[in-house]
Amino acid sequence: FPNASLKFIDLSLYETKDSVENSNKLPVFDIDETFISVSLIDLLSSQINASEITLEGGSINIVVYPDSQLNFEKAITKVKEKEEIVKEKIVPEKKDEESPGISLNVDDLKIIDLQLNAENQLKKNKLQVVINELSSEFSYFENHIVTSIELDTHIDSLIKNNELLFSDEQINLESKLEVDTDSIYVKLEEGSFSIGEAKFLFNGVFDSKNQGFVDLIVSGSDEDFSLFTILLKGEGIENLKSGDIFFKGSVRGKTFVEFPAIEVSFGLSDVNLINPITKREIKKLNLKGHFNSGKEDD
Repeated sequence: FPNASLKFIDLSLYETKDSVENSNKLPVFDIDETFISVSLIDLLSSQINASEITLEGGSINIVVYPDSQLNFEKAITKVKEKEEIVKEKIVPEKKDEESPGISLNVDDLKIIDLQLNAENQLKKNKLQVVINELSSEFSYFENHIVTSIELDTHIDSLIKNNELLFSDEQINLESKLEVDTDSIYVKLEEGSFSIGEAKFLFNGVFDSKNQGFVDLIVSGSDEDFSLFTILLKGEGIENLKSGDIFFKGSVRGKTFVEFPAIEVSFGLSDVNLINPITKREIKKLNLKGHFNSGKEDD
């Protein structure tokens, strides 16, 4: 006290219980252990302060059926009860009273060793991901959101239109985000994202009240074309033996009234590849380039 804690073991949700039609379907979720700790005193004043929320083990399965309905929707939809005709009663108008704003604060949100499966049966897309660990802090007060995230996850497979795009890839993400929902102001502090050997850094702001002003910077590098395996197939990958990619880009300007200024620098270094016609090797190929969207009358 004043905190109260709840722990759920083997918490699960199914579309329909004891149904032959759904007997072979995966549950919407099946979590080994769920834990939450909240302050009771704060709840009395419309404040939700959770010192800890943890989901550990199990799986979440998201399915979009050919009729575009989600398995989650089927699981929570209740049988419609008979409509009751309720006579309208004349109620004297009351003066508007300011209700206390709801605030939400989570000091420590953790997701550990959780498998995420997503399938779109209409478009033949599938995704299988294992979240090794996700750590986050989150707060919401007076239309202001502040959140941070650290994600360590592994993509088992990504299938699009029944075609395997890539598999067995490690993804890491770190970022901090601030949002003012009233003015639609977004601030993305220095963050990082990596997939395989490809690494990216980013930061930026967006301000809708300042004519949609955006200031975004992204830089990245990729060793031995690891990200290109998603884009290239067959001979394209076989002919690329080694090499690195680097780039840096920025977008800045008032997007509601002008085309923003865009600058991109990019390059390839120490590329070794095979000419598919002559079968000869090209060594130490280097390339540097720069692009911008133009200035003044240019």
